[in-house]
Amino acid sequence: MPHDVKTIPASPQKGKVRENKHWQAGWWDFQPLAERSLRPLEWSQSSIIFCAHPVQPLITARHFSSSKQFIIPSPTQVAAVPTSFSPPTLISVAPSDDWLFAYFPGRNVEGISCLWSRGSQIDNWSIRESWSIAQGAGPVASKWLGQPREWVSGTTPGSTMRLPPLGPRTPVSGPTLLIVTQDHNINVCYYRQYMTSLKFLTCSIAQPAMSIEGQIAPGDSGSTIKQCTRAAIGVGYNGINFYSTIDPNLDPSTDSHSFEWENWGEDAVINLTEVQLLYNGQHLGRP
Repeated sequence: MPHDVKTIPASPQKGKVRENKHWQAGWWDFQPLAERSLRPLEWSQSSIIFCAHPVQPLITARHFSSSKQFIIPSPTQVAAVPTSFSPPTLISVAPSDDWLFAYFPGRNVEGISCLWSRGSQIDNWSIRESWSIAQGAGPVASKWLGQPREWVSGTTPGSTMRLPPLGPRTPVSGPTLLIVTQDHNINVCYYRQYMTSLKFLTCSIAQPAMSIEGQIAPGDSGSTIKQCTRAAIGVGYNGINFYSTIDPNLDPSTDSHSFEWENWGEDAVINLTEVQLLYNGQHLGRP
């Protein structure tokens, strides 16, 4: 007698059934790339890495060789109300490794620029000066002048040679810092020798202009709706000139007649400006 055929139910699969999901990108995934919101990072001669904190208005520092970490003291204005300021967007350390500059943008308030000097230890930094920066005039690029001449390898094996001075000479100031700002200005920040107060020379790079130490520079009479979003400063050997390239960007908030989306964005050109810094034996000037 033939056996009855029984249907054996299949055993259930172990675990949960995985769903076929597809990743969908949102605008927030690409916003950092569109806005170029990269944190500034500086590597000093003594192997200290200075970096902006991801969310707080702080500068973190790490010694690469020993993994020693510390925080640079914030300016008084920033430390008092940290929620009113963003992380620094510009950090610059002098080649001599004893000066540090940074800019903290304000959130609906004026930004703060700060200058630190280093003590005898690599983690000993003290605030020398801090000052307010109007909205729309924040620093976007910087360059240190008057640094010691560098030694490099010579043309013959085992020999060395010293390079000429880099950039304009600054015989009566130290340190000397060049800063390009969003409002198309170049600023020379420096300490006169044997003086404790920080001095400034400000001049427009959007049009021919001149600024002399001890005199108030004439303001720009023509209002502009463009801001400088990026810049670079280049200097040559044995020269009194330095060059600044700026990437202008339209700022619709300053133009009541510009509400069209196609008017927003960067220009298709990069402006190049030649700047001279001279010392006549008494005053510094930018003709």
